[in-house]
Amino acid sequence: MPVLRILIQSLCLIALLVPVHGQDTTPPQGKEIVYKHTNGQPQLLEVFFPKDHDPATAKVPCMILFHGGGWGNGDKKTFHYDCSYFASRGIVAITANYFMYTKEQRLKLPKDVSRKAACATDAKSAIRWVKQHADELGIDPDKIIAGGGSAGGHISILSTTNPGLNDPADPKDIDTSVAAYVLFNPALSAQDEAYPEINALNYLTGDFGPAVVFFGTEDRWKKGWDVAAKQLQDLGAGKRVKVWLADGAEHAFFNKQPWKDLTLIKADKFLTSLGFLKGEPTLKPPAGAPEYVKESQSTADFSAKMGKAPVGGGFNMEDYWVWCGSVIKGEDGKYHMFASRWPKSLLFTPNWMTNSEVVRAVADNPEGPYTFAEVVLPARGKEYWDGMMTHNPTIHKAGDTYLLYYTGTTYDFPSPTPDTPVTDDQRYESNGNQRIGLATAPSVKGPWKRQDKPIIEPRPGEWDGFITTNPAPCVRDDGSILLIYKSKENFGTTLKLGVAFAEHYSGPYKRLSPDPIFDFGLEKNKGVEDAYVWWVDDHYEAIMKDMTGAICGERHGGIHGWSRDGVEWHVSDPPKAYSKTVQWSDGTVTTQGQFERPQLLIEDGRPTHLFVATGDGPGGFRNMTHCWNMVVPLDQ
Repeated sequence: MPVLRILIQSLCLIALLVPVHGQDTTPPQGKEIVYKHTNGQPQLLEVFFPKDHDPATAKVPCMILFHGGGWGNGDKKTFHYDCSYFASRGIVAITANYFMYTKEQRLKLPKDVSRKAACATDAKSAIRWVKQHADELGIDPDKIIAGGGSAGGHISILSTTNPGLNDPADPKDIDTSVAAYVLFNPALSAQDEAYPEINALNYLTGDFGPAVVFFGTEDRWKKGWDVAAKQLQDLGAGKRVKVWLADGAEHAFFNKQPWKDLTLIKADKFLTSLGFLKGEPTLKPPAGAPEYVKESQSTADFSAKMGKAPVGGGFNMEDYWVWCGSVIKGEDGKYHMFASRWPKSLLFTPNWMTNSEVVRAVADNPEGPYTFAEVVLPARGKEYWDGMMTHNPTIHKAGDTYLLYYTGTTYDFPSPTPDTPVTDDQRYESNGNQRIGLATAPSVKGPWKRQDKPIIEPRPGEWDGFITTNPAPCVRDDGSILLIYKSKENFGTTLKLGVAFAEHYSGPYKRLSPDPIFDFGLEKNKGVEDAYVWWVDDHYEAIMKDMTGAICGERHGGIHGWSRDGVEWHVSDPPKAYSKTVQWSDGTVTTQGQFERPQLLIEDGRPTHLFVATGDGPGGFRNMTHCWNMVVPLDQ
């Protein structure tokens, strides 16, 4: 048996003292191993083994962390606490030293040589050594996680992506790629552009990640990461990178409590999601501790995703008012839009609430143009709760079942015609009978089965005592449904939004809050409408219409928000999601008179296209002569 294996197995037999994490205790040391000599100096790995780890039989993931210190200071003991924790969770955790030039040595370097290069070279040697001795360590060389803090974060990225910077003594047949990253405020600098070989941006590819990244919002190094994040997004790797922000925290915040434990908890959950760890974190956040905010929650500039709208795209019918377009990719590989329409021989309003019907249109691609296919939810008689009008369709899917949420109404008078306009009493009746319903089908082409009753009723005497309309469901992977709905107290009061939840699309739908949501601390009559909600990793996101511009600065522009529970919502920074001013594919720019009912096409968990009901004219439904459903591609 090799001497190294005997040494490691002997060390593993020594019980590691697991620290009481979350307290100011000194964590135990790991087991030091010299992995190389650089300029006559021994470079050390400090290895923390799981309890009862047997290298002869175990093949567990391995984490290797590189300390910070400005590429000239610092020590591997920075990550004693972290490594002892991850060892207690069942992986081999290693913290590494690497060669750093002294100040005197740095002054003697050639002008075209960066002091950071030697750090990355040693980091590559450390990773190679770990892979080369995987059997002796009892690790899986295909499940190595690299990471580090500040300069160590930069080194961990550079050493695993740059094919150069190799020590000639290292085995050339062992690469330094890793399976994942845990990065604590990695220090990426614009000054690195002067030294191409240590500029990590030069080596980022679409294969980067998965990675979890932690930053304080007041960290000046965040700007460098933002450049890298944008590049990763453009390369298609952005979706594999999760960024968590500590509000008000500065650089190296993760080395102090309570952020130290909070950071380890987030990193633990990230590694668990990849299958590297099992179960729940053994650390618990202390009472009253601050919370991380996911970057997509706080700083996602949704408006920056807006592409150029294709001229002639979307869905248009010359003789109909067309509204409320919602799109899904069908089992036939085509894209199906469910929309509302009613004849243009009638007024846009109030006849939408008396004569609208839900139809389906089809296109070969998300941008269209869409071609009318069929009427999906026609009038079926005033004896039904939705028998005289269907509107506000939004299409989703749970398993193999298509879910078509919509608004319906009934009324006890003849369907209006151009010769029999709607009276005020009839308008009140048709408006007041609006309810949210659900139709289901095994195919996007039907047959559609409507439920006999609305899925959520008004509550007389409460803020939502008059109607339930504008369904905005979010279908989770577990089949549960979060449902945002619109209502008001009576005919003349302000419309507000509420929230309900169901374990299954069949219901029952139970309100999560007795009060309206999305108030954002606004004054009366400065609210939002037309929400669209979707799930991202561990939180809900939503876009919706800003009724007055009090939030995003543009009346009837869109805002973006997020929530962990669907009840308490936060406005993103920046808040704006979209504008009524549209850039078209032919280079023209217009400001649309109407920009309503935003809906998203979600593919592979990502919004790819925005669909909105739009109209001509200066604004106002009565000033429109034509309306249709347009589409805006979203930059990924």
